[in-house]
Amino acid sequence: MGRKTSARVALLGLIASVLLPAGPSAAATADEPSITFVGGGYGHGIGMSQYGALGRAEAGHTYDQILGFYYDGTVLTDVEAFGDGITDFSEEGDDIDVLLSVRTQVAVST
Repeated sequence: MGRKTSARVALLGLIASVLLPAGPSAAATADEPSITFVGGGYGHGIGMSQYGALGRAEAGHTYDQILGFYYDGTVLTDVEAFGDGITDFSEEGDDIDVLLSVRTQVAVST
C-alpha cells in the first residue's frame, strides 16, 4: 500500500469512527469547543451503508469509487492537507463545509 493510499485509508478510518454508532462518551469540558452527534435506530438514510460498501468492495469497486457513490461531489484529500490541525468552518449558501483536524475530539452520544 502506497503512502497516499495509507493516508487516505487512515482518513477514511477517522471519518468512519466519527460517523459510526458508538456508546456514550465523556462530554467535552465547558472550555473546549466540541461537536456532538446524536442519533439512534437503524440509520438515517443519508451517507454510506456499511453493507452496501462491503458489497461494492466485494464486487471489485475501489475505495474512491465507493466513496464517490455515497458522497457524490466530495473531494478526497491527503492527510498532509490538514497541515497543523486547522479547523475550518466556511459557509457557502445553504451548505456548510467542515474540516476537522486529525487531533479533533468529537463527543458522540446515542
